[in-house]
Amino acid sequence: MKIKKSIPTLLLAILLSVTLAGCGGDSASNSGPGGAATQPASTSSGNATGSGSNGPTSSTGSASSSPAVNTGSASGTIKLSVVKYVLIPAEEGGLTSYYLGIVRNDGTVPAMQLQMHLMDDSGKQTNASGTLLEFGNLPPGQSIGFNLAYTGQNPINHPQFKVDGVAVDSSIAFQFGKLTVLSQQRGTSSDGYPTLEGEVRNDGDKEIDLWEVNIIAYDASGNIVDVGSASPAGDSTFPAHTTAKFRTILSDRGAKAARYDLFATGQVG
Repeated sequence: MKIKKSIPTLLLAILLSVTLAGCGGDSASNSGPGGAATQPASTSSGNATGSGSNGPTSSTGSASSSPAVNTGSASGTIKLSVVKYVLIPAEEGGLTSYYLGIVRNDGTVPAMQLQMHLMDDSGKQTNASGTLLEFGNLPPGQSIGFNLAYTGQNPINHPQFKVDGVAVDSSIAFQFGKLTVLSQQRGTSSDGYPTLEGEVRNDGDKEIDLWEVNIIAYDASGNIVDVGSASPAGDSTFPAHTTAKFRTILSDRGAKAARYDLFATGQVG
């Protein structure tokens, strides 16, 4: 895959390390499954920053506390919160456990530069953190999945999640594309792992330079079993009003998936 330099925006240029749940590491990743996609909104805002801290009270459930959000100009705010998470314990003899979950923007404008942090039972930040949606933004009302890998002797039974983000200012709103996921198809890789591939359409009038598909996989009971992100299956350049294919390899837990939620987003070239 050819990756160009990202356009000079206010975006933080950090390359996201795509690591599926089930693989070792200390960082968050997004690669995985999907369903219906929601298009990014080109809503203007002030240069606001916001952060949310949530303390879910169970290993599988919803976050209970509301995040504190800093407002920007009169244009609007972002409000980021963890609405659901699940703990995947380390395998026998292993030290790495995984926290999979969903972040939602309940604000009035899109958010970018999302940073996830896992806090321990005392509120101290752990070695598990990562970047979400490096190449796009999170519109109001939209949710995406996260995947944090934590390495330690014991899992954190009552974790807190901190989510930081920046509101999309009107001066850079044009730099985000409008993408729609058209199809998805599940398969199997040569080494037996589940795969997910499909097609995305660029609905905008400008070429998209860098893009990604955030994926959340659920089992038949509605439980999250995998979270990740799909990359372009070829050149990352995406002309206006055309389609492109994506593909990703899921973890072995992805084999249990019965449903996917997908969200595609990207930057204009």
